[in-house]
Amino acid sequence: MAVALTKATGCFFIMYVVLLFLVGIPLLFLEMAAGQRMRQGSIGVWKIISPWIGGVGYTSFMVCIIVGLYCNVVNAWILTYLSHSFQFPVSWDHCPLLMNSTDFGEEVVKEEEKGKTERWEGIWKRRKEGRGIKKRKITEGRRNGRGRKKEMWGKEYRRREGSPCLASMLKAKYPQILNVQTQRPSCTSGTGWIMYVLVPAPYVIMLCFFFRSLQLDGAKLGLGYLAVGKISAMYSVNAWCQAGLQVLFSLGLGVGSIVSLASHMNLSNNCLTDAFVVALFNLGAMLLATTVIFSVGGFWATVHTHRCSEKNAETLSRLVSQGKLPREAQPPPNLFDYQTSIFTAWLNSLPQSIKSMVLSHVPECSLQKQFLKIGRGAFHSFIEAMSFISGSALWSILFFLMCLTLGLNLTIGILQGIITPLQDTFSSFRKHTKLLPAVVFVLMFLCGLFIIQPSGLYYIKLLHDYWVILPIIVIITLENIAVGWAYGARRMTTVSENVEAQDENSPMSSPLDSKSVITTTSTLQFIQSEFLPTEEFSGEGQKFDSGSSNMLSNEDNDEALETIAKDEPKGEAHSDRPSWANKIEYFLAHVALSMGLSTIWRFPYLCFHNGGGSFLIMYIVLLFFVGIPLLLLEMAAGQRMRQGSIGVWKIISPWIGGVGYTSFMVCVIVGLYYSVLMAWSLSYLGQSLQSPLPWAMCPLLRNSSHFDPECIRTTPTTYFWYRHVLKVTDEIQIDGLPVLHLSVSLFVTWLIICISIIRGLKSTWKVMYVSVLLPCIVLFCLLIRSLMLKGSMFGLKSLLAAKVPALYSVEVWRRTGNQLFLSLGSGFGSFTAISSYIPRNNNCVMDAITVALLNLVTSVTATVFVFAIMGHLATEKNEKCYLMNAETVMNLVATGMLSPEFQFPESLYQHIGSIYPMWFSNLPEQVQSVVLPYLYNCNLAEQLKEVMEGPGVAIVAFTDIISLFSGFTFWAIMIFTLLGTMGLSTMLGIMQGIIIPLQDTFSSLQKHTKLLTVGVCVLMFLGSLIFVGPSGSYYVNLLDDYWVSLPLFFILILENGALAWIYGARRLLADLMIILDRPISPIYRWLWCFISPFVLLVLFVSTLIHLYTNTITYLAWNSSTSDEVIRNYPSWAEVLLGVLIGITILPIPAYLFYTLLNVAIPVSTSHSKATSIFKSEAKGDSPKAHSWLTIRQNLKNIGKMDN
Repeated sequence: MAVALTKATGCFFIMYVVLLFLVGIPLLFLEMAAGQRMRQGSIGVWKIISPWIGGVGYTSFMVCIIVGLYCNVVNAWILTYLSHSFQFPVSWDHCPLLMNSTDFGEEVVKEEEKGKTERWEGIWKRRKEGRGIKKRKITEGRRNGRGRKKEMWGKEYRRREGSPCLASMLKAKYPQILNVQTQRPSCTSGTGWIMYVLVPAPYVIMLCFFFRSLQLDGAKLGLGYLAVGKISAMYSVNAWCQAGLQVLFSLGLGVGSIVSLASHMNLSNNCLTDAFVVALFNLGAMLLATTVIFSVGGFWATVHTHRCSEKNAETLSRLVSQGKLPREAQPPPNLFDYQTSIFTAWLNSLPQSIKSMVLSHVPECSLQKQFLKIGRGAFHSFIEAMSFISGSALWSILFFLMCLTLGLNLTIGILQGIITPLQDTFSSFRKHTKLLPAVVFVLMFLCGLFIIQPSGLYYIKLLHDYWVILPIIVIITLENIAVGWAYGARRMTTVSENVEAQDENSPMSSPLDSKSVITTTSTLQFIQSEFLPTEEFSGEGQKFDSGSSNMLSNEDNDEALETIAKDEPKGEAHSDRPSWANKIEYFLAHVALSMGLSTIWRFPYLCFHNGGGSFLIMYIVLLFFVGIPLLLLEMAAGQRMRQGSIGVWKIISPWIGGVGYTSFMVCVIVGLYYSVLMAWSLSYLGQSLQSPLPWAMCPLLRNSSHFDPECIRTTPTTYFWYRHVLKVTDEIQIDGLPVLHLSVSLFVTWLIICISIIRGLKSTWKVMYVSVLLPCIVLFCLLIRSLMLKGSMFGLKSLLAAKVPALYSVEVWRRTGNQLFLSLGSGFGSFTAISSYIPRNNNCVMDAITVALLNLVTSVTATVFVFAIMGHLATEKNEKCYLMNAETVMNLVATGMLSPEFQFPESLYQHIGSIYPMWFSNLPEQVQSVVLPYLYNCNLAEQLKEVMEGPGVAIVAFTDIISLFSGFTFWAIMIFTLLGTMGLSTMLGIMQGIIIPLQDTFSSLQKHTKLLTVGVCVLMFLGSLIFVGPSGSYYVNLLDDYWVSLPLFFILILENGALAWIYGARRLLADLMIILDRPISPIYRWLWCFISPFVLLVLFVSTLIHLYTNTITYLAWNSSTSDEVIRNYPSWAEVLLGVLIGITILPIPAYLFYTLLNVAIPVSTSHSKATSIFKSEAKGDSPKAHSWLTIRQNLKNIGKMDN
């Protein structure tokens, strides 16, 4: 009732019916089928279906216990009401008198005067508080000479809006009892016969209420509200959530009772029909109950509106007699015939001035407002409404008898969800079927005593309104995943069809042995057994489901599999393709790509500005749930298909063959500007080979002994970065020649890259040993040195200080996702290209996990190093600020503005960082007020924020700290060697994503590896020159901050969809199991199918929204003020950004259109290419090396064993 009122009634029922058929019935059928098939309670059934989520049964068991505790207390409340119904008048029909007095209680009188309570509410609250109320016969007070009982007006019993009230809570349980009705007396002899009484009884009573309620005055008002629908509610997410929760609660899903009850049914029972019947009974009972409540609610609102009109008339008459209102305000004498209609018509006929005076003394009586009050206390409103009906005691008895039988039905169902799992888990309990329920009842009773204390109502509201929702949803979600994906939806439906065809007296009708069921249903064990010949299965005499053969791939592929088995040569395919000399080289290539400059250049900056420790938590969560699965996906695709990023996706699905071209273009553009980052590092490295370092002090003006004023207004390091290294302009410009020294550095960069890869894999692996291992050694040395610096602990505290609000920010999650994929390197196609040179039996699962963990360790290590030195730098700047303030105080003392006694002690300069704040806080407040206008605000946190600002945190900030080291030249060489080698590692990986796809697409280029490498490097060098111009850094920021994320997310979404849904996640896992000859956790399939696509889609949409709703900006240098300022990119830069995004993504729809134009290719040929299945490599004469076709035939034979 309350839910329908708050969610637009008619539309709420439409939503309820939709969700009932789309969600409720399938989940109800799922639980019934699981319990009936496995012959186990809620604990055992999920262990059998999937051991990975065996804890679901225990969670359901705990939910049953807790729900049973407070639901039985509700039964106790109803029983209390029922016992008080056997008297006339009923206890809640009047307020109680004080003991030995004819007066009402002081509390009642006060609340009567204030208009804060109702008679029935007073009884309710005092009964729950444990206050005794004696039955007393009271004299009715006179009202308007008609002998009516005095009405206690006040506020309703409050509850949280949108949550089912007590009446809704009880009403929501009838359909669950229908689940009990599906069992027969033979299943549980103690409960079967009583169901024949408890189940029909409440519905017979409900029908009586239905016919009586339609005859009540005001019933049409309530039914009118029921039929009204607000279309806007159909677009409300909250309304859909409430309808969904009502479906789950009303059907009793997730508590384990349905599974337990179904476990007592014969296997041949038609549980699908049962599910539909139960759901339809649920819908019918809900419509019937809601019609009754709305009708009675309309009657209740009408009675209260009549009384309101009557009370207003009495008040107005009194005021007119006292002369406070004119005689025109006297109500008509025939008011009591039709109070509401006559009073409303009379009030509207008054002149506006008189009407305003009347309304200022009396409340407005509105049927609509009175009816809407029911939503805040439907249970109490229903109770009060029954006292208005003739024969109120009889109707009260019937109502509470109906509620009690429903509550007992619910309790019996819940107890089945407790006792059955206990008997299944501890088989010895089956010998004590009478003792076990008695013990459970006693324990439940003792625990329930806690809830019947004076505050018990609030505990029940806490549990029912806030606690039960989340566990139920989690349980149902896991149950659905277990049956739908782990066990297999097709397998379950196939098994159900076969079992239903069996005779009830067949061996399968008896309870199954737990070990045999686990053998036949455990997905993991079944997959492991696939590597054994068919004879081994038959020798064990095990029985398997006929649906099991569908587990790895579809039957439609059999013909293609046979063709592949005949046509494809034995041994290694593409034997002429080069390969890595050993696993270490291959592994280093992957690590090099994932240990790029972004781990030092971006990660600490993002970590500081996006929640500190919270950012680390989000990064780790995304790494494990999205990063590793996608990394494994790309490695597995390249390893099996033996193709680069272009060819591999054409093989998997020709429809998305353009993904490879998009990855290729992303590699090209990223390689263009990423090489410039390496050139910056090389430029600094070259400048480090001199002493003193050029950024240690401001330069002198030409032919002058004065420093450059532009440098004096800022720091020497910042001036050197913008004016000497970048020679940057104040705004982004199109024209401008490349900066000479940066062009030289860029040429050297591309020369190093070209030399490193000119001989293909033979030369690349040699460079990998240096470009990967050297940064690790240098980074470790820098970490140790940074932790020894003063103030490093402050930086680490800032890193570990997690900001909880950041965890709820979509923007922060978007930035974290951007950093993850830019740092890890997924989507560039490089992992696919590198993996194409490794043998197919390589363990890519372990490789993906190891590479991801090394990426995490590198990022965290670099972040600790950066935060430590930034903490040191902030501490140094803060102490300089203290020194300046101390000097200012000395000047104020010298000028006589301060007394000499307030002078800063010179002896305290040695520890000014800790002494100055203490000294200043001890100054008198009057002195502080005088001094503060002359002092700088020295805040360590603000100082840290300043040093962490800007995009050059890995360059400008490092150059700041290097000048403070002893032996600064050595540390400068170390740091910029680190940045240069890490940039080289990433560039080598990016170049693999360019050259390998070109060689795979144009096979003639494989004969001219050196020429191809030189040509690509020359073209890339020429293209990179645009980024070393005066505005080059602004273009780098445009691409790195706004462009690269969108194509990457789009690529990853299509790659994930292609392998998880087109090729098939289950099929891919099966292929990997055959390749690796070992089982793989099915969690990867769930991550590929659900988690990864959802996260990627959210990141993609949030990035689009961010680009659309926010103005794109860049950090520019203002030479007039010598400061960094934020400027907006001009409109032409926005157009350029859009064009780049469009050009990058264009190959995907273009290749799709190209594929559509070439559908004339014979279907058999295209199908053969599209269904390239993984085959196990021959490992000598190993008996385990079976062909895929043999394994499929074994699966077929296994499937026939049940027939």
